Amino acid sequence: MTRGLVRTGIFREAPWTVKLLVMLLGPFMANSVEKAASNLVKATLSSEGPSAPFWPKPGSFDESFIIETDAEVRNAPIEASCKETRA
Repeated sequence: MTRGLVRTGIFREAPWTVKLLVMLLGPFMANSVEKAASNLVKATLSSEGPSAPFWPKPGSFDESFIIETDAEVRNAPIEASCKETRA
C-alpha cells in the first residue's frame, strides 16, 4: 500500500470545481502511476519483504513498515467469500 494521490483519469467526470482543484494541486501532490506502483511491483516480482507492507513514500522501497493484523480478522472476509461462492 502506498500513500498519496496518483495521476490517473479518475476525475475526468467530476464537477468542474473538483477538476480545477485537482488541476491546481495535482502537479504538486500527485505521483505518476509508475512511481506509485514501483514498490508494489518490486515486492511482487522479487518476493521480498513482508506480506502486508505500507510504504509511506512512493518510490522508496526500503522505507516501509509492516501492517499488523489479527489473523482471525484477516481471514474472516476470505472465509465468508469461500462460503458464499462454495469455493
